[in-house]
Amino acid sequence: MLTMKTLSVAVAADGTFTGYVDNWIPGRLVAIKFAFGDLANTLDLTITGDKTGMPLFTYTNVPAANAWWFPVKKATVVDADPPVASTVTDVPVFVMQERIKVVAAGGGASKTGTLTFFIDEGA
Repeated sequence: MLTMKTLSVAVAADGTFTGYVDNWIPGRLVAIKFAFGDLANTLDLTITGDKTGMPLFTYTNVPAANAWWFPVKKATVVDADPPVASTVTDVPVFVMQERIKVVAAGGGASKTGTLTFFIDEGA
């Protein structure tokens, strides 16, 4: 089942924001829809799991435009020492039974935008 969760990003006067999707979510993060609003094009986004801190998506200097993002991670071989890049190029990103945390910086003074997360809870 695909679930959609929306988060309004309202940066403070110093251009920063920290917010959370309203409840705990398990599943694969399929897509993020970004409505730029009036945010500055110097916006940096860091999206992680709230409990684990697991990185879900990052973007530095987000362009001033609405966008769709489809997060994937590069695979690593965990039994190698040190871990090395896998021949599998992209793997899905999962939310591990926790809230999604969004941290923004450089968003301009008192500006707003919106993030909508699409999560496959059956994955």
